[in-house]
Amino acid sequence: MKDVKLSNRLTDSPCCIVIDENDPSLQMERMMKTMGQGMPSMVKPILEVNADHAILQKVKATDDESLIGDIATVLLDQALLLGGAEIKDPADFVKKLNKLIS
Repeated sequence: MKDVKLSNRLTDSPCCIVIDENDPSLQMERMMKTMGQGMPSMVKPILEVNADHAILQKVKATDDESLIGDIATVLLDQALLLGGAEIKDPADFVKKLNKLIS
C-alpha cells in the first residue's frame, strides 16, 4: 500500500483502491506476471476512504482493537477485490467477514 487518503468523491462505498497515474494498473501487473515479465508488487495502490460511511463511523466509535483490525483488513481486501487484485489470504478474508456479520 502506497498511501491512505480521505475521499471527497465516495458516497455509497466505504473505500476503494486507486492507482497512482505513474503506476501500471492492477490488471496490467497481473498480465505481466502471467507472461513471466512482472516483478512482485510493482503496483502500490492507494486506499481511498470515505470517512462519512457508516462502517468507518463504527470504527471511529469503538476502542476494540480486534474489531478495528478485522474491519480494516476486510475493507482493504474488499477494495482490492473490487479493484481487480488478488488478495493474499482469501480464507482469512472470509473468516473475518463471517465474524463481522455474525
